[in-house]
Amino acid sequence: MNKIGALITVFLTAVILFALFHRIILNANQVSFASGGDGIKSTFGTVYHIKHDSAYWHTGSMNYPFGESVFFTGNQVVLTNCLKLLKDAGWDLSDVVLGISNILILLSFVIASLFIYLIFIELGVVWWLSVPASVIIIILSNQWERLGGHYNLAYAYVIPVILYLLLRFYRKPGYL
Repeated sequence: MNKIGALITVFLTAVILFALFHRIILNANQVSFASGGDGIKSTFGTVYHIKHDSAYWHTGSMNYPFGESVFFTGNQVVLTNCLKLLKDAGWDLSDVVLGISNILILLSFVIASLFIYLIFIELGVVWWLSVPASVIIIILSNQWERLGGHYNLAYAYVIPVILYLLLRFYRKPGYL
């Protein structure tokens, strides 16, 4: 029953996300979560770093003429450097980086709800109570506020995954 509960959790979260963000999901590469401020800066910095910078850890998009470390610019460093690595290998996805970023951020909420469900199951909560609780918790998450511009902080799955792995490790130290 745990697998059915996990599937129901993922399905419900995906349906709610589609209902709330269908415009962004259907036009992922043409719509940004932010209309100004830090969101535009983060989007520009991410795209610039992939398209124009030759280094992986340094960007010329800010602090002209010296440039800046990518960690201080609000770029999504892991995403941009993975896409930059693909570009260097001959697969240039720099024209669709906005869409990839938008979809990955929204997908992180689905992953987060799944791991919250798994935490509840690990703690002994029955599946039929774990499903709505995990969906409600992720819908009420503070990470939604980060969609306005702090994309590095918008990935909702990070804390639930860490908590789940810690819980599994402390229950069975040889797990990892």
